Amino acid sequence: MVLASPIAFLVLVVCGVVVLGSILVAGREFHTAYRVFSAPTGRVSDLLTDSEGAIELHGTARTTDGTVPGPVTGTECLLAEVVVEEYESNQHGGSWTEVDSATRSRPFVLADDSGSVLVDPRAANVRLGRDVEEVRVDGGTAPSEQIRRYIEDNDDLSSENTHLDVGPLSLSTGTDRRYTERRLRPGGAVYVLGRARPESGRAGSVNAVVGADVESGTRLLVSDRSPRATGLRALGRGGLYLVPGALVAGICLLVFVA
Repeated sequence: MVLASPIAFLVLVVCGVVVLGSILVAGREFHTAYRVFSAPTGRVSDLLTDSEGAIELHGTARTTDGTVPGPVTGTECLLAEVVVEEYESNQHGGSWTEVDSATRSRPFVLADDSGSVLVDPRAANVRLGRDVEEVRVDGGTAPSEQIRRYIEDNDDLSSENTHLDVGPLSLSTGTDRRYTERRLRPGGAVYVLGRARPESGRAGSVNAVVGADVESGTRLLVSDRSPRATGLRALGRGGLYLVPGALVAGICLLVFVA
């Protein structure tokens, strides 16, 4: 029993960390869903009489200050998110593991049938899923010029185009990668949930900017789906994040009972 106690304690600690992490991540998703469902969808024209406070808007994204190139494809976007994954072989065949991610954005205009307002998407909570492109690059293969520049500008990411030369033979040593780019392009549907603040608007826009809530530290939420779909997806993600924690908790409980 004395020898088993440290092992049991270690197992308990590991279980606790996994369960707590699962609960925290799921809690963030449930909180996002709560924010979405509890906020009534407003109209841009509401900012004409009250240009300060929390607001939820759904409309069309339009360019106002240029665009940014997608990190993977170079497609001109208002907001682009890239996730880089590497393939890791294991006893079950293999799986993709995220090794890097990045977001690029420009201020853009959200327009509905009542008007338009400037949106500041810096450090936003981005939930894009309609305009998605995936690029796979085998280890030891030269990536596209766009991806090569992305790697060169990223200190945390090395090239997958590596080889080991053994005499006349050249063996590929790079890891297979998957680059997934999610985009919001001019003319795309957009939903934002954030805080409006008074500011001189662009020509044809209300005198306000919608962005993060600096006082509470709440990030601006940007999605390319409707408010209802955005909230339901957050609920679903929260439920999925709870599954690992529930499984680990159940296994640990069975072990300790046994």
